[in-house]
Amino acid sequence: SSIPRITTVGVSFSNMNNIIPTGSGGYTSGIAGTITGWNIITDANANVTISIEKDGNNIVGSGNAPYINNGIVNTENVSGWTDTVLTNSSVLKFGVVNNNNATLIVVKLFIRIN
Repeated sequence: SSIPRITTVGVSFSNMNNIIPTGSGGYTSGIAGTITGWNIITDANANVTISIEKDGNNIVGSGNAPYINNGIVNTENVSGWTDTVLTNSSVLKFGVVNNNNATLIVVKLFIRIN
């Protein structure tokens, strides 16, 4: 048996000129694998809603941040997601749908590499 290799991909949104960040960013994954979990970290107790798309299709409706408790980041499972498989050419788009307090938002996906 082989030991699974796990890597992370993600995006960071930070304030520009003291503006609370919203918007989106995307890139080609360059990784073939399966998303096994995800998390959101913020710099404040914030109400943040995230959307994640792959190849134009929503793979998670939304998540609320922060997924952090006493300095420990909780990894959320992806069992309800409609699509967790990445190819080298998959295009991921991370969006901040709602943000009422955070000036820094980090979203990570944990990928089991094929």
